[in-house]
Amino acid sequence: MGKKEDAEDFWNSIVSFSKYAFNKSHAATYTWVSYQTAWLKYHYPEEFICANINYDDGNKKEFMNLIQEDCKRMGIKVMCPDINTAKAEYSVVDKGIIMAGFSNIKGMKSEASSVIKARMKNRGYFQSMKDYVCTGVIGKFVEKMIKCGAFDCFNDNRTATLEYYNRLCMQKEELDKAHDTYIKTEDEYRTEYYTYEALNGEYNMSEALVANKADKRKKKEIMNISKLKKQYMETKDAYKKQAAIFNNLDYPEIDDTFSSSDEKDLLGMYITKTPLSGYPAPEDIGCITINKVNERNYTVKILAIVTEIKEIVTKKGEKMAFLTCEDNTGTLSAVMFPKMWNKFMATISTGSVFILVGRSDEKDNKKSFIINDINEPMTDEDNILIHVNSWDEWNAIYYPEAVKCASASGKVLYIFITENRVR
Repeated sequence: MGKKEDAEDFWNSIVSFSKYAFNKSHAATYTWVSYQTAWLKYHYPEEFICANINYDDGNKKEFMNLIQEDCKRMGIKVMCPDINTAKAEYSVVDKGIIMAGFSNIKGMKSEASSVIKARMKNRGYFQSMKDYVCTGVIGKFVEKMIKCGAFDCFNDNRTATLEYYNRLCMQKEELDKAHDTYIKTEDEYRTEYYTYEALNGEYNMSEALVANKADKRKKKEIMNISKLKKQYMETKDAYKKQAAIFNNLDYPEIDDTFSSSDEKDLLGMYITKTPLSGYPAPEDIGCITINKVNERNYTVKILAIVTEIKEIVTKKGEKMAFLTCEDNTGTLSAVMFPKMWNKFMATISTGSVFILVGRSDEKDNKKSFIINDINEPMTDEDNILIHVNSWDEWNAIYYPEAVKCASASGKVLYIFITENRVR
């Protein structure tokens, strides 16, 4: 048997080893996991992105912003869910292309399987919106699918598609009622008809009336059959009319007022277009993107959309506001102190796009952007952008015609000389 001193020495060596053994094993494990994920991301980027999105992350909003940035950097195109090809979750369509699934639509996890099952029963695909409505798998969730572009394969005007869907559902309800009434009256008529034939032989209306003129019971039965037949024919005609109305329904000719914010809200990212579509690239108008805003205390410009406004009253009784702003790269928390808020509060609203002028700040480990000024950006249609390599090229090719053109049209002329930006 060992001595007490030997046991104590052994125990002390374990205690001292434990101070760094756990950290080493932990580091080795994380290194191995990092190597595996890096290998998968490099060799199977589409599958890697899909697996990450389908994983139920707690901070979904920020996570999706990172995923979208990753897709742009790796050249992976993200597609809206398609009613005929989408799966339950994000899936790979082809090299460099992935598609959102039905369960990735906000609030649609329980209905995703129903849509896929209906598609499988319907020969594996739907030929039209009308074809889909006839399956009976309808409800409020279909509106979400339309707003996400699931039915763009039939008509890419989502506003018209939503209106068309609502009209189809209304007419389908009327058609089903007419059909049920038609079937009911047909059953009643045929029951009376065959019952009479079984008891009295072959039915003939004119002969029966003459032969059974004195037979009140039979005459009553014959008249009842005649009445039921008339009802049956009337309901059959009504059903045919409703079917014609349903079959002749088409998409209304209305403008598409589709909002990209619907995609952002329902899928977690902008896919078809962003609120900044139609505006110049940030770098072309002297702005930076949100993901490039750092902790350095200097003034920058950001082209962003205002997604949320929270107004508060200070201890002095003055109003100020906290804004949540977004661009194609991320989300930014911004602050407008009383002086600035009073100046712009009538102008700013959710969904509006502005050039925010300000500086980054950090307080109590919370980052924010202090807004010093706001400018309203012009769209691509309002601008003339000219890129040249030197002033000599500008003078030789564009001046003075470009200046005259901008002046006559009322547009803003931007001249870009290599890295120097001049307005």
